[in-house]
Amino acid sequence: MVLLLPSQLLATKTYCVNVVNNQISGLQRPRRTQADISFGAVILWYKSKVDELNRENMDLFKDNMILSKKNMELEKGNICLQNKLMKLKVIEKKEIDMFMVRVMFGIVLVSIFIYFIIT
Repeated sequence: MVLLLPSQLLATKTYCVNVVNNQISGLQRPRRTQADISFGAVILWYKSKVDELNRENMDLFKDNMILSKKNMELEKGNICLQNKLMKLKVIEKKEIDMFMVRVMFGIVLVSIFIYFIIT
């Protein structure tokens, strides 16, 4: 495949327009030159590249939708786990508080017992 400079592309495009105009006016079309073939090849390559990128874009869009759904499910699961963790922390705090109450109650009972023994 031959790559053309922008000035060559413009020249071949102008030539192609002139060829089409000559055909319309009834003049015989000149033979296709290498520049015409190269210009056509460049256009076909760009079209195929655009089609390929469009297909890839659609595939990525579908993958993105699937991942978005999975992400939403994981976020719901995460919220549930956070709620359970908060409940466990509350229960743990209550257990620690109850243990502290028992210890304090025990200290008070021992203090009362010692007070009655001494007096």
